[in-house]
Amino acid sequence: MSILIFNAIVRYFPVFGDNQDSHNYTKTISPEEENPSLAMPSQWGFQSLHRTSLIVVIGVAMTAGILPSVAVQGRRIMASPVKPSIDRTFFTNEGEYIYKEAPAVFTLNGDGAGKDVKDFPHQQLIDLLGGDESCAKCHCGEAQGIAIQSKKDYRACALCHNDMYKLHPKTKAIGLKEAYHSRCIQCHDQEGVTRGKPNMSECIYCHR
Repeated sequence: MSILIFNAIVRYFPVFGDNQDSHNYTKTISPEEENPSLAMPSQWGFQSLHRTSLIVVIGVAMTAGILPSVAVQGRRIMASPVKPSIDRTFFTNEGEYIYKEAPAVFTLNGDGAGKDVKDFPHQQLIDLLGGDESCAKCHCGEAQGIAIQSKKDYRACALCHNDMYKLHPKTKAIGLKEAYHSRCIQCHDQEGVTRGKPNMSECIYCHR
């Protein structure tokens, strides 16, 4: 597109024309001017080609201008706010975080469209992965800039990943769906092989 625009400008405007003000200006005669029989027919010549390119540039620009924004920029990600899986108060009025032991089984907010992870076996997973020391395998920790002193410092995912798809406006934390999948599916790929459960990586394994 840039080449076509540049080509049209230098063709129809005196950008690289002869500089007649120069003290050593010399008029040159092209072979076509000297022998008109060498010139290409106007309807098939370069003049027609450049004129066509200009029409194409203008046509593409006008087409892009009248197209809907979704066709040019792509479909925008709509906000889909999420809440922590456990319905309780996490912060005091002063902004201090309140820790409360998560129940053994609860429902994870899956994708905001009803495909939640039912009966998520939280305590069973803790025991399976190595007890309280295994929290960092699923939850964010020091690698994400969160100071961890004990398991009480681990928070519900949706407190930081507060939208299903969009980045957090301040912390730039990824969407909750991406956070879940980046933490879960890699482990499922490995565990599925060792446990003889190839379906552990399939959506239906969690989104029942």
